[in-house]
Amino acid sequence: MISKHSKPKHGYSRNKPVCFPGCVHTSCNTERLESFDRQYKSADPSQLIQLIVSSRPHSSDLCTATMSSTPSSTATDRFNKIAENYEASTGGGTRELAQHAISLIAGLKPLTSESTILDNACGTGIVTDIILQSGIRPEIHAVDAAENMVSIARGRFADSHPNVHAAVMPGEALSFPDDTFTHSITNLGLMFFTDADQGAREIARTLRPDGVAVVTGWTVRAPFKIMQEVQARVRPNDPPFQPPVAEVWLDPEHTRAVLSGAGLDVHASAALDVHMGGETAEATADILTRFSSRAFAAWSEEDREKVPGAMEKIVRELAVPFTRSSGSGVGIKLTGTIFVVRRGSGRAV
Repeated sequence: MISKHSKPKHGYSRNKPVCFPGCVHTSCNTERLESFDRQYKSADPSQLIQLIVSSRPHSSDLCTATMSSTPSSTATDRFNKIAENYEASTGGGTRELAQHAISLIAGLKPLTSESTILDNACGTGIVTDIILQSGIRPEIHAVDAAENMVSIARGRFADSHPNVHAAVMPGEALSFPDDTFTHSITNLGLMFFTDADQGAREIARTLRPDGVAVVTGWTVRAPFKIMQEVQARVRPNDPPFQPPVAEVWLDPEHTRAVLSGAGLDVHASAALDVHMGGETAEATADILTRFSSRAFAAWSEEDREKVPGAMEKIVRELAVPFTRSSGSGVGIKLTGTIFVVRRGSGRAV
């Protein structure tokens, strides 16, 4: 039994963030923390556990600050700004993870020209491109909240693939009827949704009863750790940059819980290594320098000029050789997670 004389530590203090572990943006702290403290001090013992659980930040409340510490920027804003160079900036890691995800989902329910597929949070259409390269011609709906991403995807497939339909559409508010898709693929998207719980429910709602969905994420933020190391070498007195996604998403069990809460049963899962890289260490350093350019945009010209040299030194220390379907190279290892799910009998609504 919990007594008021031995209240459990609730994990928040005036020196800690409430939006997500590691956030340094003080604008995220004050109002929610003061509200929590008032409730915590006056709570009866029987209310304490429920108060602590209910005070866990909802996915829609997580700080969306960018690496350049701009709290007003949303994930959609960021992806719109980087759309033109998005795939090149990922160094092949996003595509490599998507290829593994598609292989896993196809192992449970083969993809055919009769399939109806959702490419959810499609970005520039990487998943759609991989599917089409296999030679099949299914009906594919590629949707994303970022208009610039969708514009690129639409231009990529409009002329040669009339079976591909691209639309600006957030994953939390899919406009498709219930039971539409035989396959639903959300590659590195769920953690960026404004409301991930609702996004997962939309995946479940639009999936056919016999359909299969796959959701991917990361467990290691290697590029961001490298950016933090560059910062430590160039501007060691600055507070560390923070990634634009909550640390909780690095825990696969969090993703599993969100999916289960939406009525999706996990039928297979995997953690595997992919790589962000190029043909040489220099090429990989260049990719990472361009990937991180917005994080360092507010720095002085003198400090920005130090970034490529610092980046190359760090990459040479950390880079490993890799071989993937597109060829061999040198890159930074990323660890991805893949969940293959089906609708459960008790689907949430």
